[in-house]
Amino acid sequence: MSTEQPIQGDEFEELYLKERKKSSMLLIAVIVLALSTVGSIIWAINSSSSSQQTSQFPGSGALGQGFGGQGGFPSGSSGPGGGFDVTSLFNDDGSVDTDLVDEITGNFPGGGDSRFIELMTQQAEQAVEDGDITQDQADALIDELESGSSETSNET
Repeated sequence: MSTEQPIQGDEFEELYLKERKKSSMLLIAVIVLALSTVGSIIWAINSSSSSQQTSQFPGSGALGQGFGGQGGFPSGSSGPGGGFDVTSLFNDDGSVDTDLVDEITGNFPGGGDSRFIELMTQQAEQAVEDGDITQDQADALIDELESGSSETSNET
């Protein structure tokens, strides 16, 4: 036999306000958790798409993802006409940076080098037209790319 007394008006209101406060706190905690989850998902998506193309030069590691079209070109460029700066392949004195060109051509998967040389030739021609490099520099760059490419294919 129960001897519990019925809840009076003031007690009921006090219990109701306590439970309401707990419910409000729980709702706030759920909202904060949901917002942090959404933020984490957005961060993960952004960081994964920006980290796919991190190489500074075409061929220096990005070619493993497949060369052709945009593969292997720096982030923010799209190959020919897309903003790759061929002047970065030259030393301060205007000579071709042979170490860099050798590094680039040494990273080609089979058959990717001819397409790259074609694209770089177009870039060099555009740079000559724009006045960024001389015709002699463009010819020296193309010669170096072709010689580096033939050395790579002879090694395989």
